[in-house]
Amino acid sequence: DVESKRAAILPPIGNQLFLYDLEGDSLINEKAVVLSHPDRDEEIPDPERDYRLYPSFSDVKSFGEYQLAIFYTAIPEDVLIEFQSKGEDYTQNPANQKDLVAYRKPRFMIVKGDQQVGILNEFPVAGSVNLGLSDGTLIIKAADGEVERDYNLFYKIRLVAE
Repeated sequence: DVESKRAAILPPIGNQLFLYDLEGDSLINEKAVVLSHPDRDEEIPDPERDYRLYPSFSDVKSFGEYQLAIFYTAIPEDVLIEFQSKGEDYTQNPANQKDLVAYRKPRFMIVKGDQQVGILNEFPVAGSVNLGLSDGTLIIKAADGEVERDYNLFYKIRLVAE
């Protein structure tokens, strides 16, 4: 985040979000936040195995005083083996892509300061997180619908603490 001069780094495997202060051209490690989610209670896998067998982190977005850690749920090993048995180009087949997406669902962990303050299993609108703004707003790119649009559709959402 340019305004607060902070950076967040999220390794794909593990359970920590690392927060840094930006001083000049250097990152100074401030703290590590331990993250947890019911869909990420598996042991850390052998890195030689397919990454889709583990709910690995994919992105982190800063929005205001929060960070959003994003991961995708794991595909069961027997299901992945079945897909792979369909041939090398199984991921290119649109029918297979739909089935794979059914297993790889996005999940979200919310961090504020030096602690995790919540989890989200889905947003109120279908889509993917595109951008986090310094005013605390998330920009969500709408999911592709059944009918192709000639334009991109985005939603603005805010986290409201009760």
